[in-house]
Parts: sequence; C-alpha cells; structure tokens
Amino acid sequence: NGVLNVRSRCRQGCFASNTTLPGGAFVRYPNMEPAEQLSMQCPSGYAGFVTLECGDVVPFVASGGCYAHCRSSRFYSGIWDVEHDIILHRDTVELPCRSDFDGYVILACDAGVVTLQEGGCFKRCANGRFVVRMGVTMRHASLGHGEVTPSMPCPEGFV
Repeated sequence: NGVLNVRSRCRQGCFASNTTLPGGAFVRYPNMEPAEQLSMQCPSGYAGFVTLECGDVVPFVASGGCYAHCRSSRFYSGIWDVEHDIILHRDTVELPCRSDFDGYVILACDAGVVTLQEGGCFKRCANGRFVVRMGVTMRHASLGHGEVTPSMPCPEGFV
C-alpha cells in the first residue's frame, strides 16, 4: 500500500535549431548541453546582446535582449505627418515639417516603436479674410503659425 514518488533531475539538451526571441529577433543556436549558456550579438535589424541558456529541450533568454530598430516609415500625429528613414534603437532624429507646415520634430526609437520626443508641425494660415466686427472685414496674406500681421490700414471709411 505504498506510494511511489519518482523525481528525476535528468534534463535533455537543446538540439541545434532556431528560435524567435521576445521582440521578434530570429536567432540560430548550436547543440547545447543542459544549463549551457551561449552569448551572441543580436541579428541585423536589432540592437543588443543576448545570452541563451539551454533549458529542458528548449533554450530561454537568461540575460540581455534584442531590440528592434525602427523601419523607414511615416509618422502621423493629428493632421500632420513626416517621413523618416531607419532610426536605430534608442536613437533620435530631428526632422523638418513638410513645406506647408511650420516647425520641426524629434522622433525617438525604442524597440521598434517610433514616438514624438519633442516639437510639432503647425499648419500655416492661407491668405484670406478676417471679420473684425460686423461690417468690417480685413484681408490678410498667408501667415506662418504664430505669425502676427504687421499694422494694416483700416478699410476705407474706418479709423
């Protein structure tokens, strides 16, 4: 009427293969013994170093990590957007706004995600008319964001 309790500390090694790491990096590894560690530089398109350790049949990340660079793309924010080339992980890039906007932006890359770190793009005001009060409309030339029109003469009949 006894109970058999079997515990084994036998672990299998890891056969040479490949794996996808957290963050998406695809790496190849050789045959590894149980608990053996292998340090490697991350593949192209990623920054960092990673150490794999052979668990039971499958390796796992023991330390480090591979962080994606940000691919060339277009960054959108509200009514404006800017195009950027590849941005390396943990790097920033300063870009001017499109020609119909005033300003600049600094974009940052963190593990494949682009974020706005500083700045903004502001729409210019096209030439047009401004109603000062009932019956008084003034024309103005195109204006940059935040630009103030110099003193303008009042329309005929007003002072």
